[in-house]
Amino acid sequence: MVNPLARVVMNNMARYKEDSTPYEERKSGSNLSQREEELLMDLIYGKKEVENHGGKGNVVTLDQAVDMIKKGL
Repeated sequence: MVNPLARVVMNNMARYKEDSTPYEERKSGSNLSQREEELLMDLIYGKKEVENHGGKGNVVTLDQAVDMIKKGL
Protein backbone atom coordinates (compact mmCIF):
# COMPACT_ATOMS: atom_id res chain seq x y z
CA MET A 1 0.00 0.00 0.00
CA VAL A 2 1.32 3.43 -0.88
CA ASN A 3 1.77 6.06 1.78
CA PRO A 4 -0.65 8.92 0.94
CA LEU A 5 1.88 11.54 2.04
CA ALA A 6 4.49 10.08 -0.34
CA ARG A 7 2.00 10.33 -3.17
CA VAL A 8 1.37 14.02 -2.40
CA VAL A 9 5.10 14.72 -2.25
CA MET A 10 5.72 12.99 -5.60
CA ASN A 11 2.84 14.89 -7.22
CA ASN A 12 4.24 18.18 -5.91
CA MET A 13 7.72 17.35 -7.17
CA ALA A 14 6.37 16.48 -10.62
CA ARG A 15 4.27 19.63 -10.76
CA TYR A 16 7.12 22.00 -9.86
CA LYS A 17 9.69 20.51 -12.18
CA GLU A 18 10.15 22.92 -15.08
CA ASP A 19 11.05 20.53 -17.89
CA SER A 20 8.53 17.92 -16.89
CA THR A 21 6.71 16.17 -19.69
CA PRO A 22 3.57 14.13 -19.16
CA TYR A 23 3.87 10.37 -19.23
CA GLU A 24 2.92 8.82 -22.55
CA GLU A 25 2.62 5.10 -23.01
CA ARG A 26 4.70 3.83 -25.88
CA LYS A 27 2.74 2.16 -28.64
CA SER A 28 5.49 -0.30 -29.60
CA GLY A 29 5.39 -1.98 -26.21
CA SER A 30 8.98 -3.12 -26.01
CA ASN A 31 12.48 -2.81 -27.30
CA LEU A 32 12.47 -6.37 -28.64
CA SER A 33 12.72 -7.23 -32.29
CA GLN A 34 9.79 -8.87 -34.03
CA ARG A 35 11.58 -12.24 -34.02
CA GLU A 36 12.30 -12.02 -30.28
CA GLU A 37 8.67 -11.15 -29.58
CA GLU A 38 7.47 -14.13 -31.63
CA LEU A 39 9.83 -16.48 -29.79
CA LEU A 40 8.64 -15.22 -26.41
CA MET A 41 4.99 -15.53 -27.39
CA ASP A 42 5.56 -19.07 -28.65
CA LEU A 43 7.23 -19.97 -25.34
CA ILE A 44 4.44 -18.37 -23.30
CA TYR A 45 1.66 -20.14 -25.18
CA GLY A 46 3.46 -23.49 -25.27
CA LYS A 47 4.08 -23.63 -29.02
CA LYS A 48 7.80 -24.12 -28.47
CA GLU A 49 9.77 -25.83 -25.74
CA VAL A 50 12.88 -24.57 -24.05
CA GLU A 51 15.85 -26.75 -24.80
CA ASN A 52 17.96 -27.16 -21.70
CA HIS A 53 21.59 -27.28 -22.62
CA GLY A 54 23.26 -29.25 -19.85
CA GLY A 55 26.60 -29.61 -21.57
CA LYS A 56 29.51 -27.29 -21.17
CA GLY A 57 30.11 -27.03 -24.88
CA ASN A 58 33.67 -27.12 -26.08
CA VAL A 59 35.86 -26.98 -23.01
CA VAL A 60 39.52 -26.33 -23.72
CA THR A 61 42.22 -26.52 -21.10
CA LEU A 62 44.94 -23.93 -20.94
CA ASP A 63 47.50 -26.38 -22.30
CA GLN A 64 45.25 -27.24 -25.23
CA ALA A 65 44.71 -23.54 -25.95
CA VAL A 66 48.48 -22.96 -26.01
CA ASP A 67 48.96 -25.88 -28.39
CA MET A 68 46.19 -24.55 -30.66
CA ILE A 69 47.81 -21.12 -30.75
CA LYS A 70 51.22 -22.59 -31.52
CA LYS A 71 49.75 -24.70 -34.36
CA GLY A 72 47.86 -21.67 -35.71
CA LEU A 73 44.35 -23.04 -35.28
